[in-house]
Amino acid sequence: ALKAKEEQVKASLSLEDKNLLTSFKSKYIPQELDDLRFAYSSALMLRFGTLRTAFQLRMASRAVFNVVDEAGAGVIETDGIQKALKMLGLDEVAEEDLQYVMNAFDDDGSGAIDQQEFNKMVLALCSSSGPGGIKAAV
Repeated sequence: ALKAKEEQVKASLSLEDKNLLTSFKSKYIPQELDDLRFAYSSALMLRFGTLRTAFQLRMASRAVFNVVDEAGAGVIETDGIQKALKMLGLDEVAEEDLQYVMNAFDDDGSGAIDQQEFNKMVLALCSSSGPGGIKAAV
């Protein structure tokens, strides 16, 4: 039924609209670029507090994590945390504060942050709005 409706709509389009639709379909956006765009827009939404539900926060956090976890290992280390914090608007993070974040959120003591630990970190950092920087957030 849905396919028939789609064909009916396509048939009613003007030639100009059909050409536009064909042109749009032919433009290929690599998945990596699409993921990167989504991660950066998610980081902006996290940074400015426009996400309201736990689901939205998890999805945005996962998008940022997936971009930062370049190797696809499922964990990120200090350099990945640094990159994630930059995406979230924390450009100047001292090495001491970076280590503090690692220690505060590395629940299993593995020396790396997994997806679940990262979600907790993002939630803590993005929900704190008062003074004191990272240490105040954790």
